[in-house]
Amino acid sequence: MYDFYYYNEFQVTGSPHYLYAFDFDHTILDTNSDTAVTELLPTPLPSHIKTIYNGSNWTVFMDKVMEYIGSQGITPIQIFTKMQQLKFLEGNCFST
Repeated sequence: MYDFYYYNEFQVTGSPHYLYAFDFDHTILDTNSDTAVTELLPTPLPSHIKTIYNGSNWTVFMDKVMEYIGSQGITPIQIFTKMQQLKFLEGNCFST
């Protein structure tokens, strides 16, 4: 957790902040936003990360994926930028 973090013109300080997110993979987004972040890596996920997922522990798996991504120097800004680049699914009210 960051003690303070500047994002654009906003500053986050002090006590923990919470982010609530809704997952719209393949309904609003035309991809899986969870796995899209792995595209930021210069090489595929290593097998010791891939084998964590057993078919029922997606959150645990993605926690390890995000830890790995951070350990590879990928920044929160890079992740945010990647999320902004994801395409909307054709035909929903958000697509153009």
